Amino acid sequence: MKSFAYVLVAALAPSFSNAFTPPSTPLSARPVTSSSSLYAMPDGGVVITGSAGGVGFAYAGEFMDRGYDVVICDVKDCTAAAKALTARHPNGKVFHTKCDVSDASSCEALGQFAKEKLGNIGYWINNAGINGGRRALSELTMSQVETVVKVNLLGIFYCTKVAMDIMAEQEGFTGHIFNTVGSGVKGGGTPGYATYGATKRGLPQLTASLVKEIDEGVQGYPKKQTKGKIQVHSLSPGMVFTKLLLDDSTPGETF
Repeated sequence: MKSFAYVLVAALAPSFSNAFTPPSTPLSARPVTSSSSLYAMPDGGVVITGSAGGVGFAYAGEFMDRGYDVVICDVKDCTAAAKALTARHPNGKVFHTKCDVSDASSCEALGQFAKEKLGNIGYWINNAGINGGRRALSELTMSQVETVVKVNLLGIFYCTKVAMDIMAEQEGFTGHIFNTVGSGVKGGGTPGYATYGATKRGLPQLTASLVKEIDEGVQGYPKKQTKGKIQVHSLSPGMVFTKLLLDDSTPGETF
């Protein structure tokens, strides 16, 4: 298995159209089924965390335009987002739920929800993240630091573990997990966003470790064989002007 060092998905740019191939069976050709008798898409459905708005919302629309079924989730209610996606992108279906990625049990519930709605999962995009506001570390409370680390780093661990467990059982199927990186990923300073930058710096190491574990196993232990194949990638969407980027970024200034 070869992994990509970085997979650039620009949901707001035309280049996204070639990032993922459309499913081989058009939506209109799929058999009508009840919710209790799912027909999984040939290359699986899509799970996107942190997708009530911003880049995650844009990802969902792009996938739906290409005929994919998508599960969106966020720490806040996604009902309005799901309605908007359904109206704008009728080629795919969207299912929505709440998920706090900083809570392990919430991530496990997301995985179960996605399995029930999508059948096989082809793509799981760990997109949820927060910046904690632009402040020096010395000015942050312990609670603020903890929240950023739990969402941006532990949340990736939790969701990746859930996705890997699901994909390992998808016999004869390949699932892809994408971990979203951001400012600080290359190790440069991120003044005002020290906590955020540090969490993003850790993600390539996580991804590289998982690629090695999947390909080679862990030294001294038998290599685990799984029914399904798993590939883990880093995802760098570049700078996009979203609420995450702009929140509390320029105190005292208006635009």
